[in-house]
Amino acid sequence: MRNPTTQRRSLSARRASLYAIRRSPRVALALALGSIVFAFPSLTNSAVVGSAASSHVSVGLPKSAKADFTYSTSLNGSENLFLQVSSLGPTYSPAEVSQWLADVCNTPTTGSRNLVLQDIVDSNGNLNTSYLDVIVPYLPGGSVSCFNKVFVGTFGPVWTGTGSIYTNGVEDTTFTTSYVNTSIQLANEFVQAYPQVQVNWYLTYEADLNQLYYPTVESAYASMLSSEMSGLSAIDPNAQFLWSPGFLYTYSGYSTNTLGMQGLDSELGQLFSSLKQVGPGLGTLDLQDEIGTTNCWGSGAMTPSDAVGWAHFLQGVSNAPQIDMNTTLFDTNCTTGGLVPITSSTALNTESYYLSQSVALGAAYEMRYWITESGYQLNQAATNPPTVLPATTTSSGTTTTTSGTTTTSGTTTQPVHGHKKH
Repeated sequence: MRNPTTQRRSLSARRASLYAIRRSPRVALALALGSIVFAFPSLTNSAVVGSAASSHVSVGLPKSAKADFTYSTSLNGSENLFLQVSSLGPTYSPAEVSQWLADVCNTPTTGSRNLVLQDIVDSNGNLNTSYLDVIVPYLPGGSVSCFNKVFVGTFGPVWTGTGSIYTNGVEDTTFTTSYVNTSIQLANEFVQAYPQVQVNWYLTYEADLNQLYYPTVESAYASMLSSEMSGLSAIDPNAQFLWSPGFLYTYSGYSTNTLGMQGLDSELGQLFSSLKQVGPGLGTLDLQDEIGTTNCWGSGAMTPSDAVGWAHFLQGVSNAPQIDMNTTLFDTNCTTGGLVPITSSTALNTESYYLSQSVALGAAYEMRYWITESGYQLNQAATNPPTVLPATTTSSGTTTTTSGTTTTSGTTTQPVHGHKKH
């Protein structure tokens, strides 16, 4: 995680009662609560490692011993995960990544198994075919085809201007036009390279949704995302869209401000209305819960209750898409700033709470954490390809596979999930 340099930005009069915010000009955001400044490694989900457009940056982390609980199946009967392609090399070989996918596919599931590919580029910004070649067989239309859906995200742009990529950056039309054009170009290259894949699209440019209180920020996001969705729909009119932004204020704190909540409701309603008009519309908003991103922020740390509060709020906004929860499968080490996998019991307890509050579980961040928490090995080379039983559907619609687990050891390089996350 990089230490952010921050720049104070004054709030408008109508937000004078809200928290003061510091903008970072690079990867992280800094949120000032009183005299304490908390650094955001990213929102839960970057084109290249450390991209400013993601809350997922890559860091080296010690891998934990075998998790205290092994997933025999995901709590909600499904396995929906992010996989950040740009940060795989050189730490992990394509053969090892192929084995991860086999491990996921061989773990029993009673529901859907979906995959979100984040940042499908290499360090030079080119299509990362050395890894995509071993990932594609597992995707819908591939030779194994064990995932029900895949959402392909192209890349996360790097903002080098002043302020935040989620405000200053998105309002810079030169910057966003370049992002949209590059995103569509990479999407075209992906479908040309892998025409067999039944593709859907992940909109990589994340957002601090609290900042969409400002009409200029909302308008900038509506214009950028609509342009990107229009270009991607031209490639495949039937492809669906998924987006994974997050909130960087706690719900318990922000929701007490009537003006702020009314402004958010109005502006987000306008955004959702705009996106509803493009192609099939935005189908799913996979809300980053920000738990692992903010666990060192003291009173500013998100709780599962905050995440549920924001999810319920979004569910009530006019023209809202399906609202799912993107569970952070990591915590931040408050001494080093590195990310470490949470225990499986913690993940299951959190997911159980979300489900009990009528919040559906979406793709979680990220596969490397899931592999570690499930007791599999990250550094285990696969046969080519590994043995995988494709998902089969019973008469009742239950999807099942066989499974097996192994212990884990050694050190790993993990992506950073969460916000700007995420």
